[in-house]
Amino acid sequence: MYNATQGVRNMSGEDAIAQLGAKIDAHIAEARAQFDAHIAETWAQFDAQTTETRAQLDAQTTETWAHITPQYAAQNAKLDALIAELRTLCDELRVLRLMFAGMLTLLGILTAGFVAIAVLAFDEPAPPAAIAVQTASAEDTSGAPSQAVPPIAPPSEESTGSPTE
Repeated sequence: MYNATQGVRNMSGEDAIAQLGAKIDAHIAEARAQFDAHIAETWAQFDAQTTETRAQLDAQTTETWAHITPQYAAQNAKLDALIAELRTLCDELRVLRLMFAGMLTLLGILTAGFVAIAVLAFDEPAPPAAIAVQTASAEDTSGAPSQAVPPIAPPSEESTGSPTE
């Protein structure tokens, strides 16, 4: 009898544990379903707010670009005109620089010509005169007897040819 009583108790304890486990599992499943429903609802609200915010941002961006684009276009046109003018000025500066270099070169050539003409005009050589060579004294340092060198006469006009011929 004792064994039978113990068996019934064991079975009723196991049955009670199984029933409690089933109730706990049901509560967990219900809590999980509520939590999942709450998360899904929160995500839906977040998605709706994100979509609304994105639409507002797109509308503001479109409006801003519509307002700013003509201003940018006008500024770009001004910049393009200034760039074209700057390129023209740079080209003109290059031409002026080349002209200045040419003028300096021409001035240098003219200066050299004037100097050459002035040298030729004002530096006429004196007619050659007889060159007298002095004879060394009898007591030359080398000890060799000294010889007199006759003076060199200038060339005659007949031998050199006159410029009038």
